[in-house]
Amino acid sequence: MNHVSVFVLNQDSAYEFYVNKLGFKVHTDAPMGRDMRWLTVCPPEQPDLEITLLAKLCIEVICIFGHIGDDHSSDTGQENPLQETPEDQLI
Repeated sequence: MNHVSVFVLNQDSAYEFYVNKLGFKVHTDAPMGRDMRWLTVCPPEQPDLEITLLAKLCIEVICIFGHIGDDHSSDTGQENPLQETPEDQLI
């Protein structure tokens, strides 16, 4: 096994626990649109094991749209909140 997902309520709190308390190493910490990020950590003694700290918001988006980044707006009749927003519209 080399990939595991852990569902968390708050990625910042999960980061604090896994990295600062347990000593895990950050493998990936990348923004994924507004209010989301892809966060994975690895135990120091098992660098091949990547643990995804999946936030509640990411889980809800995956459930609604199937895959992050796919445009399924025609399937649901709703606008995809993950589509990129032009920079001049960002707050």
